[in-house]
Amino acid sequence: NELYGKTLGVVGTGAIGRRMIQLGKGIGMRVVAWTVHPSPERAAEYEVEFLSLDDLLRQSDVVSLHVALTEITRGLIGRDQFELMKDTAILVNTSRGLAVDEDALIEALESGSIAGAGLGVAAVGLFVWMFKHLGANVTATAQTRPDAQLVTTGPYRWIRHPMYAFGVIWFLAIVLLTASWFIAVTGAAGFSFLVVRCRREEANLIAKFGDEYRAYMRRTGRFFPRRRSA
Repeated sequence: NELYGKTLGVVGTGAIGRRMIQLGKGIGMRVVAWTVHPSPERAAEYEVEFLSLDDLLRQSDVVSLHVALTEITRGLIGRDQFELMKDTAILVNTSRGLAVDEDALIEALESGSIAGAGLGVAAVGLFVWMFKHLGANVTATAQTRPDAQLVTTGPYRWIRHPMYAFGVIWFLAIVLLTASWFIAVTGAAGFSFLVVRCRREEANLIAKFGDEYRAYMRRTGRFFPRRRSA
């Protein structure tokens, strides 16, 4: 009931954005959209009204981002865009953290320019701010993407507090140190064993050579001179 009749602004009409349009219509919301390349054909196909980004932000009660990270979409939502939004509007970002200017978002949340934000991804600075204000209610994990963001939802929920991350780092450090110590000790023991074995082999060769040398001397009479016959 809270969303019925409200306006949903979908930014980005890829596969996920189109699915979001269907979901919004399914719960009785008025849906408008923005895309880099709008056309009447696409509007008819998706059964949605395309608006400019500014008009979408002015009209929407919920703004949902579904864009890939490009030069066009990096910092797509900044201070100017937040000023256009309703103070009752909610921003939902499940695409890329860097599509939103994190400093501008923090200012908008602190000043009450928007009512709230639902984030599937967030840049590092915004993640720290969320922990400061929301504490353990935020779940996050490092995202393995080149733009070095943090995922705040999803299946990889192994950091629920900064101390958890600190503990994990210490655990890994102890494991690495233990493994290094084990390798060093076993390596030194193996080297010592090799040296001892080489010395034994050397001693055996010397002893064998001495035996053969004495046998040779005995055969030739050089070791014990033969008596001359009268």
